Amino acid sequence: MKTDMIDRYPKWVLYIRAILLNLFSKYSLPRWIVFFTDNLAVFLAFLLAYILRFNFDLNSVNFNIAINQGFIVMLIYSILV
Repeated sequence: MKTDMIDRYPKWVLYIRAILLNLFSKYSLPRWIVFFTDNLAVFLAFLLAYILRFNFDLNSVNFNIAINQGFIVMLIYSILV
């Protein structure tokens, strides 16, 4: 298996993989960082969907309403996670 991986990937990819495996075997990511990035992804996805709903015409988007609704979506997501 290891020789198959050596043949398949360049050395720099295997080097980065070894560094990351070593790093993640010693440390784990705190839950609050994962929670924050999940919420940020939900908020950004909502804003993108809101802009897409108006066919990327930024003049017709009311960003005050979109941001307020984005925070509501984040709140609901945070409760349901």
